[in-house]
Amino acid sequence: MYQLSHSQKNVFIQVIACPRRGLDAQKMSTYFTLNNYNIVNDPRKANYIVLFTCGYANQFTERCLKNIRKLQKYDSKLIIAGCLPAIANEKIKEIFNGKTVTTEEIDKIDEIFKDNKIKFKDVADEHFIWRNYNPTWGLSVEPYTTLRTILKKIVFIGRMYRYFKERALVKTFGRDVWYIRNILTNPTYWIQISRGCNYKCSYCSIKFAIGPLKSKPLEKCIREFKNGLAAGYRKFGLEADDLGTYGIDINKSLSELLDRITKIEGEYTLALENIHAFWFNKYVNDLIMIVKRKKINSLLLSIQSGSNQVLHKMRRQYDIEKLLNSIHRLKESCPNIRIGAEFIIGFPGETWNDFQKTLKVMQSVRFNYGKIARFSAVEGTEACDMEPKVSNRDINKRVRFMLKFLRGNNYYAWHSYRWNGISFDSKY
Repeated sequence: MYQLSHSQKNVFIQVIACPRRGLDAQKMSTYFTLNNYNIVNDPRKANYIVLFTCGYANQFTERCLKNIRKLQKYDSKLIIAGCLPAIANEKIKEIFNGKTVTTEEIDKIDEIFKDNKIKFKDVADEHFIWRNYNPTWGLSVEPYTTLRTILKKIVFIGRMYRYFKERALVKTFGRDVWYIRNILTNPTYWIQISRGCNYKCSYCSIKFAIGPLKSKPLEKCIREFKNGLAAGYRKFGLEADDLGTYGIDINKSLSELLDRITKIEGEYTLALENIHAFWFNKYVNDLIMIVKRKKINSLLLSIQSGSNQVLHKMRRQYDIEKLLNSIHRLKESCPNIRIGAEFIIGFPGETWNDFQKTLKVMQSVRFNYGKIARFSAVEGTEACDMEPKVSNRDINKRVRFMLKFLRGNNYYAWHSYRWNGISFDSKY
């Protein structure tokens, strides 16, 4: 048992949440470091533990609650951060009576650490997703990063490494492939261009936690990109709760931002994460022109269903036929771009015919990668009260059918137990 001194200022940070909260956690780490705290890799050595949580789906909520129970066993002050305090606060109160900080009000961490001279709001946004070991593994990822860097300098091993990563990794590790890829892949320099979301999708619980849209000034985004480029980074990604809405609150647009960035000279690639299909339709003409500059290499679309009837119930404001036309136009003009997609299986009222329409979308567009989530009836959302519900038995049947369908269409596809859905990646 570690003996903790009250004079020590050790902090352990754990993230069970999306990459955006991972960026928040990295900023939190910087905040504590600037205020002379030590970041530790073992909760037993910590005076304070900050847990970043997620409430996107019920399985994430349960996983976070389980970790709250576990982390309370340590001789430390636990702080619950992230989205769960705004989504399932009553459930948290049943097992925890300590401090919480929501995603929208993350600056209120200063009210807990009143003696800190440097305030959280004055700390610059970070550009890397927080990495710390999972205490159930007892293993830190940092040594792997160092080893990877050394080995890749040897030409033969570098070639073998790339082959292993691109071909054998999925087959070998299956459900944990995304975590392993994060360890092995060269670091991406992320720029969070906005926070919050103005949409009211009927199934979404995250909107309760992140607040309305707040876009970062365009010139600040450009400056952060140039700083990363000057520091030697070549892989960039834009992150937001909804990338497509960037700028509408400050009289700017995503097209304008992408146009400015891709005109900057240099050897680099840019990934676009989490674009609502409505905005993809709106900006497709601009995107075709911008992607032709060969700077943007991947784009992840939040589609959710191939059925207009289901999309209407989801409050997704687009027509699937128009979306398919936009995607095909982009692929024909820019065949080398990787297009990813996100779908939901088992939304209330989804029939087998609706499900088949989602399969037809995937057949029509050969997506390069993506995720397919099981519908989760999160308490407080409009969809939670919608009927008729699709039974777990039918959802399981559709998951098995989807896996068979994907594998039969030359995809690596596996059930991801970390988030209870399907992940897929093209073999080509």
